[in-house]
Amino acid sequence: MIRSALALLVILLSGQAMAQEPGALSPVEAVQAAMAPLLPEGSPTIEMELGPVAGMPRMHREGYSIRSDGESVLLQASTAQGLAAAAARALQLIDDQGRAEEALIVNQPATEWRGLMIDVARFPHTAQDVENAIQLAWLTGLNRVHLHLTDDQLFTFPSEAFPELASWGPEGDRRHFTREELDHLVRFADVRGIQLVPEVDMPAHAGVMVRARPDLFGTTDPSSGESRSTGVVNMANEQAYASLDVLIGEVAEVFWNSNYIHLGADEVYAGHLRELPEYAAYCEKYKLPLAAKGDLGELYCHFVARTCEMVRKRGKRPVVWEGFPGAGTEAAPIPNDILIMAWNLTYQSPESLIKNGFEIVNCGWDPLYVVPSQCWAATLERALDWNVREVRQRLGGREVTLPAEAPVLGAQVCVWEQRPEAILPSSYEVIAAVSSRMWFPGVELTVEEHRADRAGLDRVVRRAFSPKPVPTPPSKPGLQANLKPPVPRYTWAELAPPRVTWAEKVAYDWRAAWPIPLGTGDVLDVDELGVRASGTKPRSTVERARVVNHELFSRVAERGHVDTRIRADEVAGLEWLPRRHWQPMAIELTGQIELPESGEWRFFVRGRDGAAELSLGGAQVATSRGNRQAVGAAELPAGRVDFRVRFHFEYVQNELNLMAQGPGMDAPVPFDELVLVGEARRQGAGMDLSAVEFIDPTQVIVRSLATGKPITSSAGHQGPNIPANAVDGKLGNESGWHCGESPASLTVDLQKEMPLDRAQVYFYHDGGRFYQYRLELSTDGSSWTTVVDASQQTARSTAEGFTHRFAVTPARYVRLVMLKNSANPGVHVNELLVFADAAAPSESGND
Repeated sequence: MIRSALALLVILLSGQAMAQEPGALSPVEAVQAAMAPLLPEGSPTIEMELGPVAGMPRMHREGYSIRSDGESVLLQASTAQGLAAAAARALQLIDDQGRAEEALIVNQPATEWRGLMIDVARFPHTAQDVENAIQLAWLTGLNRVHLHLTDDQLFTFPSEAFPELASWGPEGDRRHFTREELDHLVRFADVRGIQLVPEVDMPAHAGVMVRARPDLFGTTDPSSGESRSTGVVNMANEQAYASLDVLIGEVAEVFWNSNYIHLGADEVYAGHLRELPEYAAYCEKYKLPLAAKGDLGELYCHFVARTCEMVRKRGKRPVVWEGFPGAGTEAAPIPNDILIMAWNLTYQSPESLIKNGFEIVNCGWDPLYVVPSQCWAATLERALDWNVREVRQRLGGREVTLPAEAPVLGAQVCVWEQRPEAILPSSYEVIAAVSSRMWFPGVELTVEEHRADRAGLDRVVRRAFSPKPVPTPPSKPGLQANLKPPVPRYTWAELAPPRVTWAEKVAYDWRAAWPIPLGTGDVLDVDELGVRASGTKPRSTVERARVVNHELFSRVAERGHVDTRIRADEVAGLEWLPRRHWQPMAIELTGQIELPESGEWRFFVRGRDGAAELSLGGAQVATSRGNRQAVGAAELPAGRVDFRVRFHFEYVQNELNLMAQGPGMDAPVPFDELVLVGEARRQGAGMDLSAVEFIDPTQVIVRSLATGKPITSSAGHQGPNIPANAVDGKLGNESGWHCGESPASLTVDLQKEMPLDRAQVYFYHDGGRFYQYRLELSTDGSSWTTVVDASQQTARSTAEGFTHRFAVTPARYVRLVMLKNSANPGVHVNELLVFADAAAPSESGND
């Protein structure tokens, strides 16, 4: 038992801890209460002493000593933070039967900033979810939890001055925190020696803010008085600065005990601000000569300096991400008391930041970024082979080792774009390894030694977090799935795989291998790499794809998605932890498909990155490299054929998409629909297609009435991407017309009137974007008839393009009007094909 803690334990477990008034518990009592729920029944007496530690006059404020004789445990520390750290370490000495190891431990951290960031602005998180992250940070020896509170998707800080900024869900569900919840979290963290670091991201990643109050953070048309969003905070708007000053004051008040406020300030792409009517006047007022000439970087530096002063006047230190150039400009210098989080090494290198006088926190991608939605986390080997002065890009990118005297305050694990249930399984091993390197940088352990040393921590974390399945979302249309119901204290939910019906069982055999070589672009052979795991998979139905998308920030296509996510090999002692494979890997899928008809078949293959190769009956069909769709076509007989897919992902997301289009099909269908499942699979031999040659139809010149005809653009073109490329017969991304911004149009002169009845349009395709457009016809180039209205369509652009049939319409001129690109303002047309009515007399020249 913990001496004098029984009443406190009853209060904590009854859920009333939030109601305790500040100062109700002494520091010793508060740490005792935090420790009590994690002690097994029969644990030894734990005594705590707060004061100077004998024989350690210069101990770090988080240092401590622990003495355990197996019957009792004594914790000593000179500060409350040190006592909290001692409590977390002492819990590791006690096994699940309440037996304590005999030990004498004297520890102090070697690193000042030991952080964990969680992204609560992409997917909704409850206060309980944040409490879980704080608990995880405490148990693993960290001392800061950075809350990314705002972004383009959610604004989770409860501003009283600007209540309209707070995010709500489509069903009216609250997606922001309350003041009471944040106050509880601040105190919950403080008891455990954790300081919360709030982040309100600006001027970019501020979409919610700017959309909700364009009058304050956007721009206002001086003639009409109408306010509109500028996408990013308008850095030339005085009202924006006044409003941000109020907002930062509120953040400082809520996070009263934090020494820091983070302002984001990276990935600022805001060239369009130059066109605003207030831009020139603002640059003149603040004497920004480079900005006045169009250099937005100077205005950006001015914004960073001005907003950081708002933090500073509240008695706190401003923090920003690596993002600004150098030390600013002569007219807009960046004060070097700002703490910089170095993460990408591209906007400004760590060496340059230090040369310019800045102190940094190491957040380098490898091993410190964890992105569950992209299946990205560093391997345990990489996390152990690291120290706080090594700042690394991922995937074999640049690595910087800073000198011992460099001002590196510490390091931070950053978990991005995650569902709350993914935090623990995706990041625990990385956090534990990184924390150990920041406490004991001189101790180098192998993976096996580290796991053995971590056994006590594993026990405590298992006691603290009990993963529980979440009900599978119902497949019946119209029912709303409860994907995140309330869960008991100290648990993380794991989304259960959807229920598999008999018709979906055993569609694919799979084998997987890791680690993999990166950046080669080659198709990888799992046998050469060494198979680590194998099994079977069902079809990836639309319903299953939706469940996968529940976990993702960047979503997969529902049609054609093939499930390549797997469970990692289990680690002894961690079988309880719901785990996926979080690192780059290679996978091979095999099985059989049934071709129902003879004729030309086309197969479409896309991997988001890495490479994906499809083979049928011993013939290579198509290979996709990077984020490009590959197509293979051939005349094939009806019947069964064996397939093999080899796929690996490296960087962006574990996503494979396969589609097929056969004779008589107006559009491709998911490859899954051809895959044989259950009792039907592999009952007959597959056809031998090794002699068949598949061709890429996108590399074949496809002729139509528009091919090679005179063509003009309403908006010019970008670089070599001239209008004539849109009628050169090439359908792929390598050739097309590009211009800067929609709306824009192409007009083709067919040079004679033709009875047109069909058109095909091909756009740039990367798996994520869609285009909206209209197709118009004219006999004289003045009066136009709309024959295709795709102004509201949201189907993704793919290599197969879009086919439109319409009533026979005489025309000499064809105009394609581009209205929108969902990815960016640009216009990208690969090819425009038009055809005449085959039954009408003409000289169409169709091939």
